[in-house]
Amino acid sequence: MSNNWLGAVALVGASALLAGCGNSQSNPASSGSAPTSVQAAPANCDPAVNVNVVNDAYDQTSVNLDAGNTLLVMNKTNNTFTLVTKPDDGLRYMVLDPQEMEHVPFTKPGSYVLSSKEHRATALTVNVSATQRYTCGEQAVAEIHFGAHHAFGPQDVTVNKGESIQIDNDTKQTITVDSTPDLGMGMGHQLYHPGEHQTLLFNDNGTYTFRVEGPPGQTLRVNVADTDAK
Repeated sequence: MSNNWLGAVALVGASALLAGCGNSQSNPASSGSAPTSVQAAPANCDPAVNVNVVNDAYDQTSVNLDAGNTLLVMNKTNNTFTLVTKPDDGLRYMVLDPQEMEHVPFTKPGSYVLSSKEHRATALTVNVSATQRYTCGEQAVAEIHFGAHHAFGPQDVTVNKGESIQIDNDTKQTITVDSTPDLGMGMGHQLYHPGEHQTLLFNDNGTYTFRVEGPPGQTLRVNVADTDAK
């Protein structure tokens, strides 16, 4: 799965299953370099709006969002969709792979048609109001890069339950990243195209290990703290 939208836009969006929003910062990497921190969303955040692709069509004809909200688009087919908006809302290269989920942020008011390069006739109308809101949980609190020597940097971070991280593929090759345990909702087995990134949400506490298929030993560990226990 690939996510590469307008870099100047703050990451927003979250699964409807999220417990809420958080504000913690990630720990520095074991290599000594610190992840990029992003300002957390305010407390008055909204749940994400879920849309499914079934039989090469959306299961809804239109949705209403506030500016800053995010769609969670789940591809329940075995086909690939390269998502585009008209007018362009800053999506540069967003690929929805079979049986995977994509986070699609809308930051500017207006009426958009979300379709795909492969299925232009399959369209979803997205009406975005001028009210500025945020979707709970998906403003990433850490940015992880996969690049030099085909390794993650940093390789060890800590977040709170209900928070997210962003993983960037800085290489010129397509990689597949698996998580143990599986994050579910299409986030535990992801395809990253060159130069693309993905936002990962953590709804449950615990320790998650991410591994790139191929060369052994290239892992990322994410420690998720249980804020409900505090």
